[in-house]
Amino acid sequence: MNKAPGIFASLKNIIKKLAGKEHAAPPRCDAGDGLPDEPIRIIVESLPRSGSSLFTYSIAKCANLGLATVFQEETRNFKGTPVAKNGVFFDVVEKNRQYIVKSHFFHVVRYTDYQKQAATIRLTCFPFDAYYSWGRMLCRDDAASKKESYKLKADSPEWNELKNYIYLNKIWFDAVPGGFFLRYEDLALDFDHTMNVLCDFVNVDFRSKFPEFRPPVYRSYFTEDYLRIMDASVFTYLCDEFLPGISRLYPEKVPSLERTLATIDPSTPATENA
Repeated sequence: MNKAPGIFASLKNIIKKLAGKEHAAPPRCDAGDGLPDEPIRIIVESLPRSGSSLFTYSIAKCANLGLATVFQEETRNFKGTPVAKNGVFFDVVEKNRQYIVKSHFFHVVRYTDYQKQAATIRLTCFPFDAYYSWGRMLCRDDAASKKESYKLKADSPEWNELKNYIYLNKIWFDAVPGGFFLRYEDLALDFDHTMNVLCDFVNVDFRSKFPEFRPPVYRSYFTEDYLRIMDASVFTYLCDEFLPGISRLYPEKVPSLERTLATIDPSTPATENA
């Protein structure tokens, strides 16, 4: 069964909300917009809840780059003049500087000239942590979402919304090994080596300035306590969808996932019904 048409229709509606269509559009570029001919130095394309905001802002500060985003709603936090050009919103504080752009796998920088001129970093994180944290963010029950006991459940509105992203997320995972990718967890596991590889790739040396990431020890990547943060149906669904990608990107986690799957009652509802 082809899931793509319905999924992409849902994604279109989600992206509209995330892009902040209700906000007034930033001014369009003109001859005095303050952007150089090749304004983008780095593109960060990420899986949500992978520390992308802190990561992007840290590079911008350390490498003296301006901030830009594909999300119109984020222009509300700009310090300078918001300038829109080819699907990217630039925070123009200082003229003729280069920029780092924040984007996600479902809303990427599409303008080909930007893609050619910039170094693209694909920032990923362990999918079980990403979808749990994402679900917690989307939870409409503020009291429940703030509790440490929050659990992502198959019958929740947030899970129903999150499932719309999975098809496109899998496509993105398939593309990740073909380019430069960075695992969020590696910033904690081996900070120095990760910084060396990153700086060599973008050809900007900010090793001595970049803030060291603290290990997010509460994440299931470290605890391997998957059923504490999501129910068995959600866990099984994510395993079915992402295990091939995880085998490539997080091979060290496959044994713990298989052990957890083995503990789940076979009477658990089929994953397609999750």
